[in-house]
Amino acid sequence: MSSSTHDLSYSTTDLEKLCCDVRKQKAGTRYICPFYQGGLGNHMFQVASVYGISKIRGFSVGMRKQSVLYDYFRMNLDPLKDNTVCDKAIDLPQYRACAFDNETLYFEDDCKSNYHIEAYVQSWKYFESYKSDVLKMFTFKPEIVQKAQVKLRAVLHSRNVSNLVDSTIIGLHVRRGDFKTVNNTKYGYRVAGKDYIDRAMMYYRKRYKNTKFVLFVNKNKDDIAWCKENIVGDDVYLTNTSSPGIDLCAYSLCNHTIITVGSFGWWGSWLSKGTTVYYKDVASNGSSLLAMFSKDKTDYFYPGWIGL
Repeated sequence: MSSSTHDLSYSTTDLEKLCCDVRKQKAGTRYICPFYQGGLGNHMFQVASVYGISKIRGFSVGMRKQSVLYDYFRMNLDPLKDNTVCDKAIDLPQYRACAFDNETLYFEDDCKSNYHIEAYVQSWKYFESYKSDVLKMFTFKPEIVQKAQVKLRAVLHSRNVSNLVDSTIIGLHVRRGDFKTVNNTKYGYRVAGKDYIDRAMMYYRKRYKNTKFVLFVNKNKDDIAWCKENIVGDDVYLTNTSSPGIDLCAYSLCNHTIITVGSFGWWGSWLSKGTTVYYKDVASNGSSLLAMFSKDKTDYFYPGWIGL
């Protein structure tokens, strides 16, 4: 790994932690296991970040064969034959869920154990040096791509849009309901309102002709009702919810993307090849959630994305 990339540098103490004394090194493969907590986007962060950390530290990734990622992606990581490898691993704590932390990367290794990173590790900085590997890992299976393409064509054809070549398709992921609970609001979660979505859509309308906004909404009747009332226009198309993998693939196939909140939108945008607009006020000032981010949230939101 190049230490010059994204200012990830090693101190003498860090290097001591990175290197095991060969006299203490346990023979055979050792593993770092992901957290496996939350939905599809969370799983992707956990595995991608653990992959980056494992590459730097000389471990393999402890993938459970039950991981939902094997359902949707080609996944070039072989699953464990025995899950007790992770069940018996040493737990490593979480520091900041949405930031890069040296303590997570440079954990002290006893040179013989397997480890379990009990954290969300939602920062692109953990795996950016291995971006090409992660892209290969998260390549959708052909049958998922086919179903996603059918989904996109169907929603557009339902309104007699037949010429997709001359259209600019913008995927818009909306998540609100579960982030609006009392506990989540107290913790600091904010949801994107109509004002943000209007501005994000206008950003694309000013730059492209023949825009088509395809809405991907959580399977929540209140969220769907909110979208029908607040996100309107002749160029707005609401999709029906499919499996998370098919929806994520369809979202990533759009020319450009708009993120509200949540890791699903993050990954769909990261896997896409266009411009991404994101909601920058995801956490309330002074909140516990805001403390989980780095300054200006730059460890979380990907470079080049546009915050509104």
